[in-house]
Amino acid sequence: MNKELEALMAYFKDRPNMERIFSELTGYVRLGNSVEDYIRESSGFEDAETSRIILDGFQNIYVFFDAIVSSSNNAEVKKDRDICEEAIQLITTLRSKDKSIVLTEENKYWLGLVDTRVNAMPLESLLGIGETVESLGKSHFIEYKSNEYQIPKEDRESVAMNRVEGLLGIKGYVENNGSQAQAFHLRASIIGAVSYAKFIGINKYDFI
Repeated sequence: MNKELEALMAYFKDRPNMERIFSELTGYVRLGNSVEDYIRESSGFEDAETSRIILDGFQNIYVFFDAIVSSSNNAEVKKDRDICEEAIQLITTLRSKDKSIVLTEENKYWLGLVDTRVNAMPLESLLGIGETVESLGKSHFIEYKSNEYQIPKEDRESVAMNRVEGLLGIKGYVENNGSQAQAFHLRASIIGAVSYAKFIGINKYDFI
């Protein structure tokens, strides 16, 4: 078993619901049905949050399958990848991307931070070593905690809240208009920022 397939199996092990949905989809298509019919007939895709979670799952799965196809020219794996790609396109259309959002200068700053992380830690590489949004978020939390000595104690709460709210401020934009790598890194960044905020006693973000 190659490392890309091992990483996919580990991903599915951590996300059994996503494995179930993907298996249902590929099985449905192999019976002669269409991806569009599966999405139309399945529950959950009309709910914005549920469809976002499923879209994120398919985007991650696509990265795994694309890497597997690159290392082994397997026709069945390629078919699964193509099914996944079509699902991504259809769900994205269903979610009705909003291109009218105008970013403020502050939004651009936080988006720049996310893009820096996208470039420094390519999504395919992260998934290849079994990194998840949650584990990367924990790493960001450790980083914030380790570097807090650089911020005066009296300023730490305001810096922490600014970080969380800045990242949350671009969440809708990235979910609707960003790449899968941006979405992955943004969610990890939010997890890290919220975890640090809670660590220093700010509990207003418990809902996240």
